[in-house]
Amino acid sequence: THLAGQYRDDADVFVAGDHLIYPVEGDSKLRQAPDVYVAFGRPKGDRGSYKVWEEGGVFPQVVFEVWSPNNRYGEMQSKFAFYEKHGVEEYYIIYPEAPMYAEAYRRDGDRLARVEEVNGYVSERTGLRFALNKGELT
Repeated sequence: THLAGQYRDDADVFVAGDHLIYPVEGDSKLRQAPDVYVAFGRPKGDRGSYKVWEEGGVFPQVVFEVWSPNNRYGEMQSKFAFYEKHGVEEYYIIYPEAPMYAEAYRRDGDRLARVEEVNGYVSERTGLRFALNKGELT
């Protein structure tokens, strides 16, 4: 992904997508598969899934979800609650339908607080600046 190319080859940043994240050892039913996630402080390398207990207890800090017509509101609420509970620092929902739209959330204590203006927002973790221009998100 383009996001993976943002970091030096020797940086401990793992970027993946459509992997199951398992936060609790022994509970294979508790899991989510975000569209893209970023785990800082974790080495690059192949993984079939992301098991937090095998990753030094590090839950991915940044998660991106892309809304599709197949998503249901309840499912997205459940995902949000999962990431909020397990400590994600930044959570983004991208709505690719025209006009393109995005929501951003960042950790505020034990909850995720919505960022009021995504256009021009700079992610503290990734350094990415979001721009909504002519119906496109860059």
